[in-house]
Amino acid sequence: MDEAPPQNSEAEEPLQFSNRSEWKPGWLPEAVTVAAILAAIALVAAAIQFERIVSGPDTPSTESSSPEPTTTIDHKTLVASMAFSPDGAMLATGGFHTIVRLWDTDTGQEVTTLPEHEGTVASMAFSPDGSTLVTSGSHRLRRWDTSTWEEGATLEHDDWVTSVEFSPDGSMLATTSSDESARLWDTETWEEITSFEYDEQVTSVAFSADGSTLATSSSNGIVLLWDTD
Repeated sequence: MDEAPPQNSEAEEPLQFSNRSEWKPGWLPEAVTVAAILAAIALVAAAIQFERIVSGPDTPSTESSSPEPTTTIDHKTLVASMAFSPDGAMLATGGFHTIVRLWDTDTGQEVTTLPEHEGTVASMAFSPDGSTLVTSGSHRLRRWDTSTWEEGATLEHDDWVTSVEFSPDGSMLATTSSDESARLWDTETWEEITSFEYDEQVTSVAFSADGSTLATSSSNGIVLLWDTD
């Protein structure tokens, strides 16, 4: 009888580890190794994709160049209305404390302060020739001679004035009010020319470039165009 071939005295050792980070010699299936490598590659790719999503596309970085103000003016309280003089040399500001301030736009220095109004100065306008400033802080409109800052006769609505604007040629002043009307005034005599009546508060006014049309808006969202001739 043939003798059986001699057996290997060293038995195959099973997979062992001495701690969580050290592998002992042993058998590791090839498929497990390949799967681990592929999983690692997938994790790296996912991390790169996530980083691109968070940081955005790879574009050259550009530094922000936000404009810097040329002049700073401190009105001291919330500003509700502003108007430049026609030559741009002055800025008028009005706010919640009922005072109108005039500023030199080159230096930012205060030129003068007009007497207090009855309420928040909600609207103002310079005449096209710059000779007159009209301000409103109640139902009254106040007129100021810009050469002396003396006050002229006031104009009145029956309720709060919401906006004022001169016609392009300066011959008329348009005003609107919570009294449900818009009015046109002759700037030579400062007499009322006509009144446009609404069923709602009138909120804003604007002239066309040639002054032949007046647009008025009311609190119900309706805008009406009027012939001023």
